Amino acid sequence: MLILRIGGHSEIELPLQRNEVKQMLLILKPILMTAWKSRAFKELIIAMLERIVTRTDNDLDDLAVKHLKDLLLPDTRVEK
Repeated sequence: MLILRIGGHSEIELPLQRNEVKQMLLILKPILMTAWKSRAFKELIIAMLERIVTRTDNDLDDLAVKHLKDLLLPDTRVEK
């Protein structure tokens, strides 16, 4: 069973079997891997990670997200 949490409060239960979830991931993976190259997608991932780490009380995950942000979204652009 796949459970989606929306806004951290309400949950939606989808009666999907394990093989159906695998099939969904097989379809989504190429799309996500293509979108990963865009800056907007990277900003989305960083924003989600920043939101997740606000719920923890340690600083290690904050540093990890900051490091990822610096690597994925550098302030200056380096030409190849």
